[in-house]
Amino acid sequence: MQLPKPVEKNRIFGTVSLFTMGPADTKATKLLRLTPEFINGMAVDKRPWHHHLLAFGLSFKWVRPFAGITGSRLTFAGTDGTVAGYRWSWKFRYGLKIPVSGITSLIKKESI
Repeated sequence: MQLPKPVEKNRIFGTVSLFTMGPADTKATKLLRLTPEFINGMAVDKRPWHHHLLAFGLSFKWVRPFAGITGSRLTFAGTDGTVAGYRWSWKFRYGLKIPVSGITSLIKKESI
C-alpha cells in the first residue's frame, strides 16, 4: 500500500518584486514585456523566516518565469539532544510567478 506524499507548504512563497525599469503596466495590451525584476519571497508556512527565495525573472503579461535560489534554515542537534546551532541550505529553483491582478482582470473581462 502506497501512502500519499505530505504537502510541502514551504514551496509556496509570498513575493515582493523590484522592477528595474519601473512598475509593469498590467493594463497594457502587449503580451511580451521584457521587464526584468528581482524577486524576494518568504514561504507560506509556520516559520516563514526560515525559508527565503531570491530570484531574477522576466515579465510576460500573465505569467512571469523566474530562476533563483531558496534558502532553508536547518537546525542540528548537539550531543545531549538540544539545539546546537543552525545552518542554511541553498538550492537552485525555477518556476512561474502568476500575478493575482492578471488573473482578476482576465476573469472580469470574461464575465462582461
